[in-house]
Amino acid sequence: MYCHQCGSQLPDHVKFCPKCGVWVSDAPPNQTALDQKRRIPVLGIAVISIFIVAAAAIAVIMAAYTRASRQGSSPTAAGHLTDKESDHMTKAGESDQNDTVADIALGAYAEKVQELAADDSTLLFALIDIDGNDIPELVADSPGCYVSLYTWADGGLITLMDAWVYGAMGNQGYDYIPGHNIVHNYNFDQSGAVVLETYLAINKYYELTALSGDLRLCYFNDTNRNGIADENEPFTEEPFYYFGDAEITEEEYDSYHIEGDYEWISGDKTAAEILELLEAGR
Repeated sequence: MYCHQCGSQLPDHVKFCPKCGVWVSDAPPNQTALDQKRRIPVLGIAVISIFIVAAAAIAVIMAAYTRASRQGSSPTAAGHLTDKESDHMTKAGESDQNDTVADIALGAYAEKVQELAADDSTLLFALIDIDGNDIPELVADSPGCYVSLYTWADGGLITLMDAWVYGAMGNQGYDYIPGHNIVHNYNFDQSGAVVLETYLAINKYYELTALSGDLRLCYFNDTNRNGIADENEPFTEEPFYYFGDAEITEEEYDSYHIEGDYEWISGDKTAAEILELLEAGR
């Protein structure tokens, strides 16, 4: 005899299939006995499922504990960046790993400092806060010549300013409002007959770009908007004001200025000093 449900061969005179539990006798089934018979495999499956889930949970916990033990911390240990020597060495946030984002960033900065100092030992460095996040920016300054600026984002070192020249041709340099993502450049041209101001910010692509058009103050009527006092554009005692190519009033010119406590983007530490600072912050 064979089970009409699963096809298994059955011993004579059995009422239930021992494999699938289906009723095979011609007599009407006793509902209680049938229910008990059907519950046996269901209960077994439930027990096995609970065991598998419990084993998986234990495996995950043990893996986390082992990983944390190798790193010298518990799975919930927090990493942070101290501020022993600089206000810019701020807390970078908690992590379940020993190396925080700030630790990695400062390590990358240290490598960059060593690379730059190997090419030019006169460079001065600084850590500043341009955009107000937990990772400071690195300044590499050749005083009176050029300045570079670096940040850490998306897991990599990004160059914001690559040897931007200042101190010559009337360029006064670059200043910024700490923590507000505002960089400002003040530039004299045409022997002071043109004052050019530009405001910049770090955009979502981690590029330092102009916020809007340039502000220009010209001591001549720049009719062709080329920023140069041509022969038919004599110098004047009173300035003309421009925003991009549009002539504006003095009041409008003043309204475009972004007020704040500006600081110069410049270096004040030797390579050895900044490396010591970076190491202290890790």
